[in-house]
Amino acid sequence: MKVRLFESKVVSKGELERIRNEVLFASMYVDSLKRKGLEAGPPPITVPKGLYYQVVSSDVVRIGPVEVVRQGNSYLLKGLNAVVEPPLEGEPVHAIAEVGKEIKVYLAYPVEQSVVGVDVGVRHLFTVVAIDKERRVVAKRYFGENLISEEFAKVVSTSEGLGEITTIRKKVEPVVQRAVDFIEGLDPKIVVLENLKGIENRIALVLRIATDSIRQELYRRGLKYRFVNPYRSSRLCSNCGYREGILEGHVFFCPNCGLRIDRDLNAAVNLAMRCYYEC
Repeated sequence: MKVRLFESKVVSKGELERIRNEVLFASMYVDSLKRKGLEAGPPPITVPKGLYYQVVSSDVVRIGPVEVVRQGNSYLLKGLNAVVEPPLEGEPVHAIAEVGKEIKVYLAYPVEQSVVGVDVGVRHLFTVVAIDKERRVVAKRYFGENLISEEFAKVVSTSEGLGEITTIRKKVEPVVQRAVDFIEGLDPKIVVLENLKGIENRIALVLRIATDSIRQELYRRGLKYRFVNPYRSSRLCSNCGYREGILEGHVFFCPNCGLRIDRDLNAAVNLAMRCYYEC
């Protein structure tokens, strides 16, 4: 589980005050050895070894993760008898205490990871969209605009055009790297790709090259992915779910709710949302 730390207000220090005194004593002991030109040796018998060796390398001792227990509007740090007020709403999963000259306590809150949808096309090679748990778009980017349009036209129009596949593969590779760099930075829960297997035409052949290339790179970097059926992802309204949207060139228009959006973006959002139901 991904978490993010937020500093909380310490209401009662509990055992953290005792630990702080031990840290300060250990720090003074280590400083005195350094002033004498001596290496830090074994800890004094009054200072726990684990704490002492942390002080040797740092002025701050880190304690945790520590289990937290709700007490009204506050949280008790189990085993430390310290009480803190939460910095924000929601339930923290644990606490981290930092003890040095000051005592600081951080509550760890779960980070809701996004779901990423990737639409593959000719105008935009990749349209990447991240949505949150409310299915709102939190990030989007286009990659490889009109990158393979010329080669694609050759593949579709003539039998000799199949020789352009090698050229397409070479052009796709650097774009895949940039797209997956962006996806990796989003730290997604899962990446949703179009399952184009079973579609036997030249258009699908070209798009499968791009899809397979990005799949391989996701796998190489250890990013989870899932293939979903792309059926009607271009016609479905990503805002209201209306099934008979209108495609006007590069634009998707929904006659039901009035949404007007880039058609590739609409498809990518639909792919990501589909994974909430199928993944």
